Amino acid sequence: MNIQLIATLLNMLLAVIPQIDDSKTVGSVIAWLQSLIPQLVDAYQNLLPIVTRIIGLLKQNSAVTPDQLASLKEMDAQIDQAHDDALAGYLANHPDPAPAVSAS
Repeated sequence: MNIQLIATLLNMLLAVIPQIDDSKTVGSVIAWLQSLIPQLVDAYQNLLPIVTRIIGLLKQNSAVTPDQLASLKEMDAQIDQAHDDALAGYLANHPDPAPAVSAS
């Protein structure tokens, strides 16, 4: 999927979440996000903050059922783990430079 298309869809979703008032629609959004997150983790890390905002907004929605809330928390954890893994990978490949020795 094209990154511009995904970004546009995510931003449109952000705009309509406050109007969602039924758990069926929430379920559809959750299912779509669940299918999208692995692709974003692999290819489009810069879009994950938008997904995190969507998850946060959905968690606040009164139409969310307890099962849906559990799914949202799992997605949050999945994104957090992907971020932690990416950071660990970066740090493993970019160690801190040796501290400068001062000449006295």
